[in-house]
Amino acid sequence: MPETKMNNQFVRRVLIVGCNSLFDEGLRAILSNKQHLKVASLAYSDDAAFKQRFLSERPDTIILFEICPLNVNRVFELICGDSGTDRLRVIVVGANRGKIEIYHKYHFTTVGSSQLLALLRKKEKVP
Repeated sequence: MPETKMNNQFVRRVLIVGCNSLFDEGLRAILSNKQHLKVASLAYSDDAAFKQRFLSERPDTIILFEICPLNVNRVFELICGDSGTDRLRVIVVGANRGKIEIYHKYHFTTVGSSQLLALLRKKEKVP
């Protein structure tokens, strides 16, 4: 999935998938102010709605809340076979743990939650 180029800068497309919570909206508001991010959000209702939004947005990164009924394994099952998903990053934000998990197609990493913005700026693999 190629990143969008805007004003000679690459813009990362981010899809926030949550449960229509205050936390979802707060994160969307924070990330929407960043010039290098194009942010869309979805209150998860079912797999079909997620897949449709995924195909229309073509995100580079999906931020998924742990309390959401959709889990990271199901995300990869739903997008399996779609072109350009080999560079997709799924970031799972835990409700109370202070850590986030980053999943690529074949591996995952755990880092502190304070590193979220730094992760979204990176073009390739995370630390």
